[in-house]
Amino acid sequence: MKKCVKAIIIVLAFLQVSNVFSQIWLGGPGASDVTWRTGSTNMQGNTTIGMSTTSASKLHIYNSTANSQLAISGPSPGIKFNFGTDPSELAADRATIGLVSTAANYFSTSSVNDFIIRNGASGSILFGGSSEKMRISNNGFIGMGITAPSSLLHIQGGNFQITNSNVAPDMSKSGLTMGVIGTTTANTSTDYSWIQASSGPLLLNPKSLNDLTGTTNTNNFVGIGFEKSSITSLGTIPAGYNLLVRGKILCEELKIKLKTGSTWYDHVLKPDYKLMSLDSLELFINENNHLPDIPSEAEVKENGIMAGEMNGLLLKKVEELTLYVIEQNKATVIQAEQIELLKKQNELLIQQMQLLTGNKIK
Repeated sequence: MKKCVKAIIIVLAFLQVSNVFSQIWLGGPGASDVTWRTGSTNMQGNTTIGMSTTSASKLHIYNSTANSQLAISGPSPGIKFNFGTDPSELAADRATIGLVSTAANYFSTSSVNDFIIRNGASGSILFGGSSEKMRISNNGFIGMGITAPSSLLHIQGGNFQITNSNVAPDMSKSGLTMGVIGTTTANTSTDYSWIQASSGPLLLNPKSLNDLTGTTNTNNFVGIGFEKSSITSLGTIPAGYNLLVRGKILCEELKIKLKTGSTWYDHVLKPDYKLMSLDSLELFINENNHLPDIPSEAEVKENGIMAGEMNGLLLKKVEELTLYVIEQNKATVIQAEQIELLKKQNELLIQQMQLLTGNKIK
């Protein structure tokens, strides 16, 4: 009986020291189980549960089974992190992790069964192993490999990779979407990657400073099919080039717009145009082996050709050729008229000679 009284006194004393509103169970399903329920309990020093040795942590829970866990339950259960023991500090909400059981708990936008990780202070949420690998800043920016992200997703020192998403382009999804259709282990003829803009055009390098004046950045262009070293081997890219393609381009139609301030070759067909004589043209061809205004083979190999400019020059040559044909036709018509006149004169002479000689001239 005395032993029972002593045990009761010890338990009551422990409850008084801890918190009269706390309930503590020793034992339970496991031999070393400890359960706190209702109210609050202050633990001084380092406390271990499920192990006989001390720990460097304030609370260390050990379970010898495969599913070691700390269970927290209740209406929207969670863990709140604060600094110090000051009452105002304990009432603060610096950081929280929790499970939402009632909509709009933790966040006004939360729904039931949402899991929340929240930093209520002005700091960031960091992830990593021995060093930081990713962070979510308090402004919502996500940084990978960078401690001060400046965009919603900012990656530094790595690549952004999508493999085998198996999601086809869908115009019903607004904004910009991308994906990969194919295998994850090997490239096949059916694999492809895609980028789809569903709201307006897809702009590449819209703020490019590479214009035709040659006074701004001539290296601000888009390259397709080039390694950076291959582009460098081309030397300085002339001003005005915004797209470099290595290889051929296949399209059903290509429209080239006349640059503002440029002129077309309608002036060739105006009456005051000075057409080179055929003799002069023949002399030029014999000396240069190409037509006037058309670049030579050596020039094309060194500098290439401008499609719009070359089409204009070819049109100019067609127009000049047309003028030559018109002039030749005029000369042919005059020549035909002269021949017809000579034929008539010849017939008249024959008739006169027949009258004089009395003989029929064949």
